[in-house]
Amino acid sequence: MSEIRRVRIAGTGAFLPERRLTNSMLEARDIGTSNDWIVERTGILERRMVEPGTPVSEIALPAAKQAIAAAGITPQDVDAIVFATSTPDSICPPSGCMLQKLLDASSAMAFDVISGCCGFVVALDLGRSMLASGQYNNVLVVGADIMTSMVNPLQRDVCIIFGDGAGAAVLQTAKDEQGAILRSVIRSQGDNEVMYVKAGGSRHPTTAETVANDEQFFQMEGRRVYKFAVKTIESLVHEVLKESEYELSDIDWFVPHQMNKLILKSAFVDRLGVPWERVVVNLERYGNTTAGTVPIALDEAVRDGRIQRGDLICMVVVGAGLTWGATLARF
Repeated sequence: MSEIRRVRIAGTGAFLPERRLTNSMLEARDIGTSNDWIVERTGILERRMVEPGTPVSEIALPAAKQAIAAAGITPQDVDAIVFATSTPDSICPPSGCMLQKLLDASSAMAFDVISGCCGFVVALDLGRSMLASGQYNNVLVVGADIMTSMVNPLQRDVCIIFGDGAGAAVLQTAKDEQGAILRSVIRSQGDNEVMYVKAGGSRHPTTAETVANDEQFFQMEGRRVYKFAVKTIESLVHEVLKESEYELSDIDWFVPHQMNKLILKSAFVDRLGVPWERVVVNLERYGNTTAGTVPIALDEAVRDGRIQRGDLICMVVVGAGLTWGATLARF
């Protein structure tokens, strides 16, 4: 039996649409909100939005190209594409296949992962497993969503949170632990009452009645999400460190899901005692891009020089499903 190969993040990329949705623009919708109200509850100042009709594969394309270039390969070198999204181009075919076509990655197999906000961490672990098996050499992992197409623009508590964006990473084998994905923890608990889209699947197919009732839009129980996320982020960090040789103080950077500034401060600063300066946060500019938040934040911190090769990073996500996960990696 061949030895299981170590896997590293060889390159990252991200893409944010140019179109902005500011708090003042939301205030103008007359939905009972204001800039101060949004900032106080979420920490978000603005988000990015695609032009209507833009498919998620198209915003994933520039992020994927950046990651491929950063890894020093070409699209033809990519063996597999793992595309995490909750807002696919269509129900069928997979958006990963559409991205493969756009990239002209003719040698790559492609598939989608639907795991809500946790999608990128799940896809990252799948990509790691594929490389570790010895069957693949270059795996492109993408997290991208167009959540503005899934939220009711007049539903105050939801429309203020979400934006559109894409992030990507290329995984390759690592010679040693320097640059390796060290450990992942992924958990789930079936619950369709906390974060959900009621209509559009086989349980509740889309009908004129479901559209009239706005059941095609994303719904969220904000208070339950807050309580669950704060507690779960803390336990995830401890769990991913368990059985490793590292302590909490060894982690150079935390790259969390960009869901809410109050949640992140409560979890990292208040409960874990982590200095806020060691948490990569960009939600004030981009909002919650669902599967895109972690790879976008990771790429941003790599490109601006905060995250350096050799740094120990911890990616932490909580999302619909319910799903939650964390990945510890030496970048």
